[in-house]
Amino acid sequence: MAKVKLNSALAALSGNLDGFVFKHYKSGIVVSRRPDMRGIKPSPAQKAQRARFRAAAEHHRAVLANPALHRKFAAEAKKRGVPISALTLAAHMKKTRAEKNGRAG
Repeated sequence: MAKVKLNSALAALSGNLDGFVFKHYKSGIVVSRRPDMRGIKPSPAQKAQRARFRAAAEHHRAVLANPALHRKFAAEAKKRGVPISALTLAAHMKKTRAEKNGRAG
């Protein structure tokens, strides 16, 4: 694999650009072709996980819309040094997993 040192204008590149994906890892930036997902059918487990994540995203938006919850999650996020979205998504995922396993969450 070739290693490239990007200038300051390109170092902040992230995401998809002209069929290439720019990924940031601890070891540096990795550039790969964008995957072609045409014709790929998700499994029932993938569909279920995507539905869970959609519900978690809705929970995140609800937290952001509620000032009291937003303050609570923002304080905890700052304390842990993580984004608010990480906490809200994780909270929802843990809650649904506990409900699925028959435990109160």
